[in-house]
Amino acid sequence: MLRAGFGLIALPIITSRAFTMSATLKTTPPITYEVSGFAACGFYQRAKTLVLKLEQEREDVKAKVIEFDSRSDYKTALPQLKENVVSDNDAHVSHTSSPLVVAVDNNDSTKRAFIGGASEFQAFVDEHQLL
Repeated sequence: MLRAGFGLIALPIITSRAFTMSATLKTTPPITYEVSGFAACGFYQRAKTLVLKLEQEREDVKAKVIEFDSRSDYKTALPQLKENVVSDNDAHVSHTSSPLVVAVDNNDSTKRAFIGGASEFQAFVDEHQLL
């Protein structure tokens, strides 16, 4: 099952404890944050709540939520979800947990920057004072 929500946000280059993105990819508003995971995962639910709150409170942020009915459905889709995602040291390649959080450039949806999971997303939001 797929559920998606949209809202706008502009993002600057991100530097967090989890990673440092190259200046060629935009990670701060205006931007779309995409959160993918399976419905029964508590970490996914945390990230989903956060991205929807960002979308609600900021006009420059869009949220895209991709929710799977089961863990196995999510794991099957994960390789495709990580297509066109970039990260320092290819950190996204080894990411296998739920959720997967990426920043998607609103002007070019092929530009997708890896943020991490729920904890990294919360740290990113806090570091950039997005809420």
